[in-house]
Amino acid sequence: MMDFLKACFTDGPILFRIFSGIIVISIVIWIYWGTIITKQIQNQVHQEQEEVATQTLNNTEEIKQILLEKMNVLDNDTILKNKYPKGYCLFAIDHKKIIIPYNSQLELNYELDWNSACIVELNNEIVIIKLPDIKDTQYGNIVQGFTSEHLRKVGSKHTDMIIKNLKVVTEVIENSNESIIVVLGFLDRN
Repeated sequence: MMDFLKACFTDGPILFRIFSGIIVISIVIWIYWGTIITKQIQNQVHQEQEEVATQTLNNTEEIKQILLEKMNVLDNDTILKNKYPKGYCLFAIDHKKIIIPYNSQLELNYELDWNSACIVELNNEIVIIKLPDIKDTQYGNIVQGFTSEHLRKVGSKHTDMIIKNLKVVTEVIENSNESIIVVLGFLDRN
């Protein structure tokens, strides 16, 4: 290859050598500008990805704020207080399968570990939730590993577990394309 290039620039007629030089210079310039353009495109794509990520974060934060406001309104509703007299806790699930807890009206001797909760499945028809671990602060017992399956419609209810003299129920109380709000309620075991 080197012999061919050497021959092109030293052994051929003058026009051939000039033409070969122009071609080589053109290739070098083309590679140089191609590299610059590629870097500009990469920078632009990276910048657009950062903007989308920022917008997604802002949208997620906006959705979270809206859900917290909705849960605050629901929390002050006497219907839930009457329906779950032993206490309840609201939580929301956004379209990205993120659980947003709202510990409310939970005046029992129990602590909920929301880090243990997750969404097992979420689609247009059902939601399957791994419930938070529940610790009995009075006796130190921990109830864990329970899941709750619901149709994605308001009123879908599931009795998940019995803890001593309490029945633990989950119920969908709000459903939209963007989110679901569920109540984790405590009732007498009757």
